[in-house]
Amino acid sequence: MGKRNRLAATQVAGIVKRAKRGWYPDGGGLYLQISDRGTASWAYRFSFNRKERWMGLGSFDDFGLADARERADEMRKQLKAGTDPLGERDERRLQAQIERARRITFDDAADKFIAAHEPSWKNTKHIQQWHNSLKTYVRPILGPMPVSEIETGDIIRIIEPIWKTKTETASRVRGRIEKVLDWARAHGYREGTNPAAWKGHLELMLPAKGKIAAVKHHPAMPYEELPGFIKQLRAQDAISARALEFTIMTGARTSEVTGATLAEFNMNSKTWTIPAARTKSGKEHTVPLTDRMLEIMQDAKGRNATAAIFVNPSTGMPLSNMAMAELLKGMRPDVSVHGFRSTFRTWLAEQTHFPHDLCELALGHAIKDGVVKAYKRTDLLERRRKMMWQWEVFCNTPHRGQVVPLKRA
Repeated sequence: MGKRNRLAATQVAGIVKRAKRGWYPDGGGLYLQISDRGTASWAYRFSFNRKERWMGLGSFDDFGLADARERADEMRKQLKAGTDPLGERDERRLQAQIERARRITFDDAADKFIAAHEPSWKNTKHIQQWHNSLKTYVRPILGPMPVSEIETGDIIRIIEPIWKTKTETASRVRGRIEKVLDWARAHGYREGTNPAAWKGHLELMLPAKGKIAAVKHHPAMPYEELPGFIKQLRAQDAISARALEFTIMTGARTSEVTGATLAEFNMNSKTWTIPAARTKSGKEHTVPLTDRMLEIMQDAKGRNATAAIFVNPSTGMPLSNMAMAELLKGMRPDVSVHGFRSTFRTWLAEQTHFPHDLCELALGHAIKDGVVKAYKRTDLLERRRKMMWQWEVFCNTPHRGQVVPLKRA
């Protein structure tokens, strides 16, 4: 590469001062470069595997002539050892980037995960539960830890103390930790198995949920008692009574009814289409409307001038999720609003011959896409319309001799 150390310190100072664009060789592959903008920097020219390469050695402001020569000497040593200096430097930088990335803390990962998924979560309550559970149980322990260093023992420290006393909460907290760590692994912030995974991992260390906490189902009314209850419900003029009857008749969820708006109803096709953003399954759900459902909807809509169907007359706001529950508490404290979905489902199973998957569709349950497509190719909506019509007939026909208590201890 020719004679080395051609440049003197005074020469370099003069070149930099003139700032005339060009390459000024010091020998042995070391060059002082003056750019179009007049900035000065060092570069090393070498050949590796018969290919010419250039490697920057830093700015003149940071490295003087002596420093640049030392750096060039290091490059020559690497070449003599059969190493590509440029490839070696790029590898070091990549490893440094990976190492920095792996230092992301659980707090950072959780914040990024929530920010990425929050737009798809259906209600503020679910979002708040995420924030509150992590703040209460997880962040104090895992928050400042790099996600790459979190191990099974750290998860056990969080979950085990509340597993037997707050089983459902502990289970949800574990699931949320698992999702955050899965997100971190997918982004390259950690490797290996997920220490918060349940199957084949934590299930071997903690007792099963079912063995320490019985699953609590929403108390449901026997369907034989429903027609009499409907009669009592219709005797009340409150908007919450109309909303509850509409909920029972449609088999819908509380939030789907309280959030219903006029735009969701098609009076020509007599359908109510609940947008995907408001359903638990995350998929659009259409309910065929019977005469009584339409009557309730039109009556409720006629009571207010807003887009919402069921509105609290005192506040002018959509009915709260607790309004129907409070009404039911005064009539039948032994059952829940959600339990009427079970009443509907039990009646379908015991009193009709509709296929299982069709019954599940009526409740907005998620089933295999292939099944949905098969029904849509036939007469899905019309078959469900017949189903809802039969349900209305049943609800309108109290059984002879049936006794329905207003309150049950």
